[in-house]
Amino acid sequence: MRKVLIAVIGLAVVGIGITIFVMFNLDEFVKDAIQSYASEATGTAVSVAEVKLELDSGRASIIGLKVSNPNGFSDSNIFELDMISTQIDTATMNQNPIIINEVVISGPSVLYEINRSGRSNVDALKSNLAQSNTPADSDSDDHEDGLRMIIRKLTIEGGRATVQIKALGGTEQTVTLPTIELSDIGEKNGGVTSVEVTRILSSKILETVSSSLARLNTGQHPGKAVDTFKKNALDKAAFR
Repeated sequence: MRKVLIAVIGLAVVGIGITIFVMFNLDEFVKDAIQSYASEATGTAVSVAEVKLELDSGRASIIGLKVSNPNGFSDSNIFELDMISTQIDTATMNQNPIIINEVVISGPSVLYEINRSGRSNVDALKSNLAQSNTPADSDSDDHEDGLRMIIRKLTIEGGRATVQIKALGGTEQTVTLPTIELSDIGEKNGGVTSVEVTRILSSKILETVSSSLARLNTGQHPGKAVDTFKKNALDKAAFR
């Protein structure tokens, strides 16, 4: 009996030690998880500079997210952002849907690169995502037991998009994206899943990117062939 009691106490001490270790290193665990999962999903290297969690206040931040270009394109990153910050209503963390008071995505930067064959890095990344066997593949819009959320306010600010066209001698132009503000996402439907949020955001961002790219100037490459190429590039940028 004494040996059993000692063993139980020993396990308890080990358990407490592990719990304390996880609590003090939770940010690193989340950072590693994001990098591992995202890299597997995209088929490219994904890195995060820092993750900050404040569980008591319901705040979380992801800082310095970078997604490298797919194979066959330049060594630049296809996507970067300065920070994603969120604030969750802690009173709803055990509810479904949970309420997210605010999401701010700061400084997103998109590189839209078109190689000489006319293929874009975005198309390549989308292909990688389609082939990836990730948990998102099993998520469904009508999956009633899945976690749902309502986002009171979502802001995307300080964004920019750069287009690099190899067929035009590697010309590169950058446009500044206007601030995007969305409110009460999922309010009317009893919440939305993470997949639905991704679709909503993708649609809005790509709509903004497409309209911004239409302002690009290719005057230094005169000729109908260039105009046609630009039109085709913009058609691709609309992400059909």
